[in-house]
Amino acid sequence: MRAIFLGLIILSFIPRGLAAEAWDVLTETEKQTLHRILDHWESWVPERKAAGSAPMISFEELYAGISEEETGFLDRVRAVDPQVSFGFRGAHLGSEAEGITFERIDGQEIHRGDEKEAIDPQYLPSPVQQVYEEMMQAMAADLGKRLLVESGYRSPAYQLYTFLFYTPKHEYSLAETGHWVALPGYSEHGAPHQQAIDFINQEGINGEDHVEEFEGLPEYRWLQEHADKFHFRLSYPRGQEGITFEPWHWAWCSQCIEVSWTDEEAQGEVAVRQLRRTEKASYHMVRLRTREVAHVHKTHDLTIFMTKGAGRVHMAGRVLDLVPGDTAFIPKDTIHWGENIGPGASEVYAIFTPPFDGQDSHEDVTSLA
Repeated sequence: MRAIFLGLIILSFIPRGLAAEAWDVLTETEKQTLHRILDHWESWVPERKAAGSAPMISFEELYAGISEEETGFLDRVRAVDPQVSFGFRGAHLGSEAEGITFERIDGQEIHRGDEKEAIDPQYLPSPVQQVYEEMMQAMAADLGKRLLVESGYRSPAYQLYTFLFYTPKHEYSLAETGHWVALPGYSEHGAPHQQAIDFINQEGINGEDHVEEFEGLPEYRWLQEHADKFHFRLSYPRGQEGITFEPWHWAWCSQCIEVSWTDEEAQGEVAVRQLRRTEKASYHMVRLRTREVAHVHKTHDLTIFMTKGAGRVHMAGRVLDLVPGDTAFIPKDTIHWGENIGPGASEVYAIFTPPFDGQDSHEDVTSLA
């Protein structure tokens, strides 16, 4: 497993100048345009799949080598509002994710009888991968088995590729395709603050053909009982109107993390509560009423997920305004401070790597400025 760092990810899904439109079944001309695009992608995307890097494809790569007409077609698809066109009930999850580090997961295998089948390399944001691994260790301790990551992070560009790849299989209906594959910006697979994992068990059961097979697994029952302790939740439970039940699809939810603050903590300018600690990282909730003093962590990287209120992060001469769902990465040895800019206190979920030692926070930064 190795880490991949993306200095800045702008999850901006709707091209400028295009308004969302109601659009469903493709015309014959649009079908021909789509097939030209798919034929072009087929000339290089399989190589990226074979190399295990397809989930990290960028829009720049996806648009390279296509015509102006084909570019316009892709822009129109990206501008579709599934809530209008498809009756989609989910929220738009697009946001700005600052400096997310991803872990590549290699070497996963499923065993069907005497045959072994390798799972393509998958990616998870580093904090989510750490929590996933902790959860699987707990499952293995209880059941002697674990679940594998069949699908983790997918870049917005790869989500668009996936959506259009399946569109011909759904009679060229964008709405029908949208019932099974989300458009970019609406998939939890592309939202690091709400990262989805599609699980598959070690015998290759994923529920794709028979939902009840996955629903009947002891691993699934274990998730129902214990996943919330690790801030994972079932995204598409049974019985919700307009939503297909997917027992394999679970999402890590930074905004689901709740802390009951003491009166003393609630009245203070800044309150920090450590939630848990592992060999690789420590996890904290931070509550901010006003602002921090400028400081630096010389040996600790810091990833923050905005969970409540509105905040502003000052770092390295830049200013980032954050709302719930936004993420920022603060590299070690970077002068920074947080500021509450909302009417009430703001809260962030903060992850230090390596685990915070309680000492590496230096407010005397004049010599470093």
